[in-house]
Amino acid sequence: MRLSSIKVGGRCVIALRSGRDLVDLSAADHGLPGELALLLEQWPTVGERLSELALAPPSAALVDETDIEWLPPIPRPGKLLCLGLNYADHAAESRYEKPAWQSCHASPPGTARPCALPMEALPTSTL
Repeated sequence: MRLSSIKVGGRCVIALRSGRDLVDLSAADHGLPGELALLLEQWPTVGERLSELALAPPSAALVDETDIEWLPPIPRPGKLLCLGLNYADHAAESRYEKPAWQSCHASPPGTARPCALPMEALPTSTL
């Protein structure tokens, strides 16, 4: 299951990837939280409902990807955990030797630019 934060029709909402479809969760179920961080916190109580929506999304909640703007997945993260040299090509393109372990560090809020394009923004054929 893939979840993203998007802007559609001037509203910031959570989207669920269902196959090739993108589902506006606020249109699919008004009882779900409107921010991804809150949705993840409530996963024990909403996870089953999201699985149902992924299997049978309401047609009225489907959105066209050409009509959306991708937003940072978590708009106001409490912390950022960063991995460096975390895959072979990344290590190869750097001037560093491939490490035995990935480098990892944390950044406090406000020290990094927000992610503008989540993985979900890539066409399914490239994943």
